[in-house]
Amino acid sequence: FEDIFARVASSDFIVAGDTNLKFRETPTLSNETYDAWESTGSNIGTMGTWNPRENTNLKHISIHVGMCRFDRMFSRGLAAQSFKLMLRNKMGDMHASDHFGIYCSFAFL
Repeated sequence: FEDIFARVASSDFIVAGDTNLKFRETPTLSNETYDAWESTGSNIGTMGTWNPRENTNLKHISIHVGMCRFDRMFSRGLAAQSFKLMLRNKMGDMHASDHFGIYCSFAFL
């Protein structure tokens, strides 16, 4: 991620996606680059974008495996105003994905 951030060093940006980063792999962010979940208060209720206890698409995964925050949003020049998980309800008999979606609003700094 440091390479991505360096390539857009003088630009405002949002980088988002399924990073598959584990907690110990979280990149060190500069003072100008923000993690949307952290900057909106690190609400434990919105941390688990991948959660085998809640998402039945992951029923083959042991419920003893904890939730993970694989999906991340990073920004520079914009401040996250809200951070919510979406698609937590089933669509028919399945969830839309094995990950929950992120809905985040931003404001320019």
